[in-house]
Amino acid sequence: KSARVQSFAAIALGRIKHPAAMPDLLRVLKDNDNKDVYLRHACVMGLLGCADAKALAENVDRAAAALVIGQATPHPAADKLAAARAAVRTGRDELLRG
Repeated sequence: KSARVQSFAAIALGRIKHPAAMPDLLRVLKDNDNKDVYLRHACVMGLLGCADAKALAENVDRAAAALVIGQATPHPAADKLAAARAAVRTGRDELLRG
């Protein structure tokens, strides 16, 4: 399994908005275990493209754990994940537009 090929596939899945890919993208994030930052980024971009706010919020804890390097450096997508969780919790879709 090439991390480069997986990265391109993850980005492509996000671009075509393929929701069924979400479990596989989460698995790749977990298996990667922050070893390859480019693969991690590609998986996050794939998730943001293919998952709706509700699906992201339901899986945010698993995804967020894979997105954090150590305990101090959050991934740039953390704000989007937090907005998705807040939008689902409150029913306010406008939180996703900001």
